[in-house]
Amino acid sequence: MEIGIFDFPAPLLSWADRALDPALPDGARLVLWAVLAGATSMGLYWLSSPQGKLNTAKRDATAARRALADYDGDFDGLWPLMGRSLATSFRHLGLALGPALLGSLPVLMLMGWMAGQYGFDLPAAGEPVRIQAEPSDVDLQWTDRASLADTNPWVLIWPEPGEPASLTDVAGRPLLTLPLTHPVPVIHKRAWWNLFFANPLGTLPPDAPVDLIDIGLRPRVFLPFGPSWLRSWEAPFILVVLIASMAVKILFRIR
Repeated sequence: MEIGIFDFPAPLLSWADRALDPALPDGARLVLWAVLAGATSMGLYWLSSPQGKLNTAKRDATAARRALADYDGDFDGLWPLMGRSLATSFRHLGLALGPALLGSLPVLMLMGWMAGQYGFDLPAAGEPVRIQAEPSDVDLQWTDRASLADTNPWVLIWPEPGEPASLTDVAGRPLLTLPLTHPVPVIHKRAWWNLFFANPLGTLPPDAPVDLIDIGLRPRVFLPFGPSWLRSWEAPFILVVLIASMAVKILFRIR
């Protein structure tokens, strides 16, 4: 299996998630991971940031803005105040930017893992699933044709674990094998982002006759209301991450 730069914690996270599964439902584990991501992110920011310099820079920027707001002189005297306000603001931003980027790494790593762990459900054996390859005019074949439509897109009866079905090119090279080992809805040729986040199913060969294969997996739902983007894992995860990070920031007075 391919591994991206941000995928190295994934095996440990998957093991911990399986260990927590008997004690906590999916939604509770989602919240737990989000709290951990938010707290770790803010903690890493705090450890890597020069808190004393940030405090001084913030005071200087506030004083510069106040002086600019209170100024009531001629236009020529305004320029130095504007320059000071911009300089102090950029200094504050420069001190915080590097630690903020470093602090975002735990959230990025967890989100990459969460997408594969909490994004979709694997179908049950015998469930019909729509599968489409793009471009659609390429000659591909399944090793088991009994339960398939003749043309792309196909409707496949999801196979039993011991009875795999493979989609192959004209040379008989497998491009996709079902049932899947991970609930990932797309397999495609390698892209630049796979350097950071690899596809758990791997990627299509560079010379494959198709660019991607879409597998009609059912998205997991965590909220019983709202549009589809709100009901999946991303919205509650990001919301809890923000709440947790702000709580840590306020509690420990992090600048």
